[in-house]
Amino acid sequence: MLHFLLTAGEDKLVTRVECDHKELRRLSVQLRQPDAMTLLGFAELLTSHVRFEEREMFVVLEALFDCE
Repeated sequence: MLHFLLTAGEDKLVTRVECDHKELRRLSVQLRQPDAMTLLGFAELLTSHVRFEEREMFVVLEALFDCE
């Protein structure tokens, strides 16, 4: 999926996805010994990331694949 976005010149979308995923992985490791701030940060980033995928990334992918 990210390959298609890169091919289409959507570098900024790919960078956002990769950065968010990297940070979510980092926070998930910290959640092995959870604290309120880490849990809140993870929840906020996950919510933001899902909204970004739904509202921006999937819209571009649908246009690329001409989905109806």
